[in-house]
Amino acid sequence: GATDPDTAVPLLEADATAVDWFLGQVRIRSTSDRPIFLGIGARAGVDRYLLGVDHAVVQGGIGVPGGERYRDRPGGPPASAPAAQDFWVATSVGPGERVLDWTVADGDWRIVAMNADGSAGVTADVSLGAELDGLLWFALGAIGVGLVVLLLAVGLIVAAVPRSRAR
Repeated sequence: GATDPDTAVPLLEADATAVDWFLGQVRIRSTSDRPIFLGIGARAGVDRYLLGVDHAVVQGGIGVPGGERYRDRPGGPPASAPAAQDFWVATSVGPGERVLDWTVADGDWRIVAMNADGSAGVTADVSLGAELDGLLWFALGAIGVGLVVLLLAVGLIVAAVPRSRAR
């Protein structure tokens, strides 16, 4: 999870370039004592909304407990609450545990977690998961290639073993 009480506005603004044939559904889960906003939006819309807004961008370490790395982007508060924007393709807003499910589509997406009112001082535990629909096809392809290599190896061994001649 990601928790940073000193971060102003978005706690998470991570790149999520998606390929819909590989990724199935994405689930973002957060827990916060305050009302939190979770949103997924096209990069261009999110970037316009966050231009000049004080926030932090997750740069790596996702999935490693305590390993998240942030890049601060200084600025002021947003002009309006995030839920008032019309570029989000999926949102979840409220206190406590929030879950946002989204079926991945091709595009260049941003995931944002921030206080629902746009105020600074986001404190939340956020986790991200995804179904890897393309993994089955990748695994089946790898098994197929492995079987072809195995058959070739057996054929080469059989061809290389000298045959005894009948007396």
